[in-house]
Amino acid sequence: MQPLFSFLEAVNDLPDEAKALILAKTRIKHYPKGHLLFREGQVCHYMYFMASGLARIFHCKEDKEVIDWLATAGHPFTAIDSFYSRQPSRYTIEILENSEVYAFLYDDLEELYHQFHAFERIGRLITQEQFLILQERIDMVQFQNAQQRYETFLKRFPNIQNRLQLTHIASYLGISLETLSRIRAKY
Repeated sequence: MQPLFSFLEAVNDLPDEAKALILAKTRIKHYPKGHLLFREGQVCHYMYFMASGLARIFHCKEDKEVIDWLATAGHPFTAIDSFYSRQPSRYTIEILENSEVYAFLYDDLEELYHQFHAFERIGRLITQEQFLILQERIDMVQFQNAQQRYETFLKRFPNIQNRLQLTHIASYLGISLETLSRIRAKY
């Protein structure tokens, strides 16, 4: 649980009572590469935290998988459209390498927010940061050419390009595999 507590306390101090409740409510899971953690069409009841490993959040468009988010160690992730709306999701979450994942039920997070102002503050600040990351991703796709997108990707994820399939990187960047190969040849 140390990766989670380090992440949370980097945002804001937590009282010991909140830590105890987090510890009691956290589900620690180990998933193998290729495991589908969550499927399109379901309601997502969990906020996840990637303790170690890698996952992708994607949707299907015209028989193509489009990667919208990459979940890396030390960061939260979920099927955001469903988790907050409590409606079926258009996203699927796939584990890309053996991973340790912490899971929190929606209702348990709400209980933590209600009981501990410090945790509510952490939730707000994390949500703000995730929103800014999402905005960076939208800006990347809308305003950057393929070369700039790849450079932004390398800055955002400096240690995962060799852990992902090239098709996954191309999908995340919104470019063809051929374009990605030409760009990578320059490095």
